[in-house]
Amino acid sequence: MSSKIVVRWLFVALGLLALIMTGWLALHQKPARDIQSIITEEIQTQPPLAIDSLSKLACRLLLGGEAEKSIPIFLDLSFSENDFKEAAAFYLALAYLANGEVEPGKGLLTHIAQNREHTFSANASALLEKLQEVEF
Repeated sequence: MSSKIVVRWLFVALGLLALIMTGWLALHQKPARDIQSIITEEIQTQPPLAIDSLSKLACRLLLGGEAEKSIPIFLDLSFSENDFKEAAAFYLALAYLANGEVEPGKGLLTHIAQNREHTFSANASALLEKLQEVEF
C-alpha cells in the first residue's frame, strides 16, 4: 500500500473522529441562557418586593427592559430605613446584571450570599450558580 493511500485514509479517519466528537459535544452541552431570561425568572419566583408605588415602579422598569432607570430607585430603597431594604438590595443586583453591569451585580450578589442573616442569602447563592451558565 502506498504512503499516499495511508495518509488519505488517516485524514478520512481523523475527519470522522472530529465529526463524531462534534456531535457528542453538541448533545452533551448545556444550552446557554441569556441574562434577561434568568432575571425575569428570578423576579417572577420572588414574593412581591413591597406594596409601595416606588418599588412597584422599579420592578416594572426592570421587567420592562429599562434596568438603567430602575437602578437609582433600587439604590435609594436599599439604603433607606424600611422593611424591604434587603429585598431592594437583591433587586438592585438584578438591575445591575440586566443593565450589563456584571461586576457590580455579581459583587452585590456575593455580598448578599455571604451574609447568612440576609433574607435573600439563599436566593443570591442560587442565582450566582445560575449565572455560571451565562456568557456575558
